[in-house]
Amino acid sequence: MARSRKSAVRGIVEPRLRPSTIAVAVLSATLGSMILYNIFLGQEEYSAEELAAGTTRMTVTAPGKQSRSIMLKYEVLVEDVQRELLATGHFQGLVDGVNGPRTKLAIEAYERDNSLALTGQVTKKLLEHIRYTRKLTQAAEFTGTLTPAQEEAPAQ
Repeated sequence: MARSRKSAVRGIVEPRLRPSTIAVAVLSATLGSMILYNIFLGQEEYSAEELAAGTTRMTVTAPGKQSRSIMLKYEVLVEDVQRELLATGHFQGLVDGVNGPRTKLAIEAYERDNSLALTGQVTKKLLEHIRYTRKLTQAAEFTGTLTPAQEEAPAQ
């Protein structure tokens, strides 16, 4: 009787390694080693210094590579223009207050669509123009007095 109990317990306690168990163990070990590598060896060194109000210089050094510095300049006016251009559909990107190539392209597209001089520059005058035009468009759409360009009769 003792012998049959022992064999019954042995069948429960003895682990059975299935292919799925082995696969999960290998995956866990691989992911764990990747995490440890990134923590101790794979990190890039960087430093950031605030130069002036809203300006940050970021220096990134990757192991075995030259360091690179970039300047990020946050401006409230740029953020406001980006937000307004996003609402008009001209800007596609992150509204971050940093004047970059996407912001310039969006401004130029807006200026082209509104028959303005192509400058690509962020100005208070541009911001006021975008806001004023949006308000007029919204009011015209609300009252139904705006006729879409596609429905207008062609000039003869």
